[in-house]
Amino acid sequence: MKKRSIQFRAAATLALMALAAPAAAVEPERTDYRTSRAQSRDGSNLYLGLSFGEGVYFHYNCEPGYDCDAYTVAPADFELLLGYRLARNWQLDLSAVWAMDFDRYNERLTYMMGFRPGIRLLLPGLFNRMWYLRAAVPVLFGVSGENNDILVGIMLGIGLELRFQVIGFFAEVDFSPYFVEVADEYYVIPTQGRLGVSFRF
Repeated sequence: MKKRSIQFRAAATLALMALAAPAAAVEPERTDYRTSRAQSRDGSNLYLGLSFGEGVYFHYNCEPGYDCDAYTVAPADFELLLGYRLARNWQLDLSAVWAMDFDRYNERLTYMMGFRPGIRLLLPGLFNRMWYLRAAVPVLFGVSGENNDILVGIMLGIGLELRFQVIGFFAEVDFSPYFVEVADEYYVIPTQGRLGVSFRF
């Protein structure tokens, strides 16, 4: 009888161990799933942005006798931006820009192309929103008719992005003083609003 009792206890112990084993095996998988999900949300390193910008020129220096207004409409531009996340809150940017403007003095459309290398600081927000600060060096080249100007400046911007996993939508305000004059004795500061869509990989 005593021998049977020992055998019964041993069998019961083995049965409990067999039932506990699947639960122990499942728990690491749940932990890994949460970890991988967090990594997929925060670990995207490549960024692609498409945007349209429009705004105004503010004229801060008009020579005596030179006809200029306090402000005029700034060029409309399209930007294709490729970014790479250097660290959790820092992203390296390189964008290609195509812009068009109406020259009201000569009554013609002008076109410019160029690029904007820069960097941005990502500021975490709530509910998938992301505030960011952006700095870049725009370099634009005139590509239409007699427009052979080369514009170099600095761009400072602030934006808000609403993200849904891979895709996102953003709005941005940019302030872009140029290092050179846009035309003879004609100095301007473009200020733009920008709307766009973004993708993460």
